[in-house]
Amino acid sequence: MPLQDSPLWWLFAIMSAAFWLVIMVRAMPTRGLKAFVATGPVALFVCVVGYCLRYGDSFATALPVYCAVVIAVPTGFLGHRNALREKLSDPAVAYGDAEGPWTLQACVSLLMFGGLAVYYVTH
Repeated sequence: MPLQDSPLWWLFAIMSAAFWLVIMVRAMPTRGLKAFVATGPVALFVCVVGYCLRYGDSFATALPVYCAVVIAVPTGFLGHRNALREKLSDPAVAYGDAEGPWTLQACVSLLMFGGLAVYYVTH
């Protein structure tokens, strides 16, 4: 597919990372959680770089999957920012133990965006 190698995917990747930062960082109540969540797009990009170097794929062909994951995670939290902030404000609740109505929404968005990206890359 000619659009898979398009340089526009780099622009989409930057926009996806900005979307992540706007949604996820604003949802975190403490400075430490904000810093932790802000590293998400970079950590995912390191995984993409490792995959591309290991299997010899071009970055442009892996960027659709990167964009899908980076967009899917914040989409899963849309509409639940205040509830998430309230839950994470409790020092007894660890970041990984914060469950709420956003959990199902995040899982569905990851499956939907991830499935669409894999379909796009493979066809």
